[in-house]
Amino acid sequence: MPQGPVRNRIDGLDMLRGFALFGVLLVNNFQFMQPFSLAHVPVSLIEGGETGAWWVWSLIHGLFEFKFVALFSLLFGFGFTLQFMRSGKEPGYTGMYLRRLGLLALFGLAHAALLYAADILFIYACGGLILFLCRNWSGDTTLKLGLGLYVLVLLMQQNIGAGGIRILPMLAVIPVLVLVRKQRITRYLAVCALVLVGALTWNHRHTGDRFQKYFGRKVELAESLRTMDSRQITLGEASYDLPLSTTVANRYLYNGSGADKAVVDMVSYQQGPFAVTVFNRIYHFVMMLHYSSLYFGWRTLALFLIAGGIAKARPRLPEDKTLQRRWMWFGLGLGLPMTLWATFQTGRAFGVPFNYVDLAEVGHELSALLLAVGISGFFFLWADRKSSLLSITFSAVGRTALSNYIGQSVVMSTLACYYGAGLYGKLTHPMQLLISITVYVVLCGLSVAWLRAFRMGPLEWLWRTATYRRVFPLKRQAEAEEDAEPAQPAKSAVETSAEGV
Repeated sequence: MPQGPVRNRIDGLDMLRGFALFGVLLVNNFQFMQPFSLAHVPVSLIEGGETGAWWVWSLIHGLFEFKFVALFSLLFGFGFTLQFMRSGKEPGYTGMYLRRLGLLALFGLAHAALLYAADILFIYACGGLILFLCRNWSGDTTLKLGLGLYVLVLLMQQNIGAGGIRILPMLAVIPVLVLVRKQRITRYLAVCALVLVGALTWNHRHTGDRFQKYFGRKVELAESLRTMDSRQITLGEASYDLPLSTTVANRYLYNGSGADKAVVDMVSYQQGPFAVTVFNRIYHFVMMLHYSSLYFGWRTLALFLIAGGIAKARPRLPEDKTLQRRWMWFGLGLGLPMTLWATFQTGRAFGVPFNYVDLAEVGHELSALLLAVGISGFFFLWADRKSSLLSITFSAVGRTALSNYIGQSVVMSTLACYYGAGLYGKLTHPMQLLISITVYVVLCGLSVAWLRAFRMGPLEWLWRTATYRRVFPLKRQAEAEEDAEPAQPAKSAVETSAEGV
């Protein structure tokens, strides 16, 4: 079996992971600090905070939401495929990789229950298993399957935006993509674009004032939560003294109205007890798994496959500066205008009736892939500047990505919950944004300092040790040891992808 990985890192991938963690924290921060149902709409729990909420929502929705988790998914698929191409034929590879995925799933379950309900590690472990089953497919087949699945994901996004599911337009896409699967990739892309436009037009339904009414309900909910009594609350038609029991909390989480669930969110994180907080996180995690089975999980798998196909077709992408430059201008040139348009139209629909919100949400989703491609091209180009402060910092965070991802949750949940600073529901959106930036900067400094003394992050070390079932040295022994690292044996299996989540 593989005896263990060695150092054979790609600087651009490390930097991308480090930067992606910045975007992930900025988006997740709002779910740490207020009820999930209010986390991504421009309403404030603080009197007079509406203007700031609108500005911050525009920034996060336009430039960060969905973009950086898409980037993470592409990194995972790309890294895994590169590693299989290098080491997938080694004896014991399958068992090692499955153990690694199992450990990732356990990390995710613990993370969701104890720190942050919208965990992504468990979803990645499940998607990684499906990606493993596709490991012997050609790059052309893998890429085309990923693109076809992504077209279906965009149609699903349109259904979510418009309300309800219309299956026929989605089913009509499949035979068309199957018929053209043997075409060159450029023609296949053109067919995907035409099919997508046609299906979106067929599937489009006027949304009218549905989003306006939705936003009005969120404003009313925020106003009711502002005046919530800290000693007694009303759930349904009954009143309950605080703190809540786990029985009452679970009853209204699973059977209560949306307003009841938001109230349980507030008291769970503001007052506890810890058992209620954990049950609350488990409920939201279960709901996220349901959402993933309908949409988000398929989106993640599509991005895995797209990246895996690119890795097989363009294994020298990290060194191909011409391709990187094309990616950067193509992704940013199309993605930025698209996301700005989609954000403007979605925000507009909150205030006035608008019949094309579903198309705006599809544009938002498509721009996430384009911007992830553009950002990837930029960072691969920037990877040559290894001595710059930002390069060193992003690389350090990327090399300790798992520790940083969990570390962000430790810090943010401590700041938010009653057992820490107790800031949940008490901050304006600009203050939440400032706190998340500060947390990221602090963790950047800790990551750089940690890697001066240690070989890898603490959770990376635990993950690696459990995967290979032997203890690896964590502390750096001496300067000479680092100089000797390039002479070590060739790297084995999923290291690049797995270290970066």
